[in-house]
Amino acid sequence: LHHATGSYSWVDATGWKRKGVPECQWYGVTCDPVTHMVQRLNLRNNGLKGTIPPEVALIPDLSVFNVNANANLTGTVPDHVCDAHSTRGLEIKVDCTYVTCDCCSHCAQARKDD
Repeated sequence: LHHATGSYSWVDATGWKRKGVPECQWYGVTCDPVTHMVQRLNLRNNGLKGTIPPEVALIPDLSVFNVNANANLTGTVPDHVCDAHSTRGLEIKVDCTYVTCDCCSHCAQARKDD
């Protein structure tokens, strides 16, 4: 995710580039306090650019993926990520102006309003 979304442009990348730093200590990552599994990625307004990689769907306990307010993040939410939305209820937050998301209810509403 870090490399795919223009790591050099991130506003805060604390921990993402450092070996030996557990994911739970990375900026924007929230983990379950017992299992230490990643539950939330909140990288809102963090200077991400490029496209969302499908590997996001491989994070097994991820329940929230928030990359909203990153104007240089473009493309489409990958099918694998949308599949995680439909099979396990992954909440996906993107800026629908720049990123196409067929599985994001707020994007579907925005298209209806246009």
